[in-house]
Amino acid sequence: MTYYKSSTTVLSIFKSTTKMENKELKALSVKPYMPGELAKYYQVSEKTFRCWLTQFKEKLGKRNGRYFNIKQVELIFQELGTPKTIEL
Repeated sequence: MTYYKSSTTVLSIFKSTTKMENKELKALSVKPYMPGELAKYYQVSEKTFRCWLTQFKEKLGKRNGRYFNIKQVELIFQELGTPKTIEL
């Protein structure tokens, strides 16, 4: 009975490792983004992301519509650091 449990554990570990290896990673490009998209890439809630942006709100300026323009996105990446990769 113990042998069966341990082989099942090994099998489940193998499955989870295989799933992690199959995830595709893509480099993040500089383009217009909505705040929710950027929050997702930084792996925080949108509310937390907005709080981070208040530190340099005047430098960032006002958004036109829903999206940050390319210059604003570059400034965000400069101030907060660039998220290295995203999962597809």
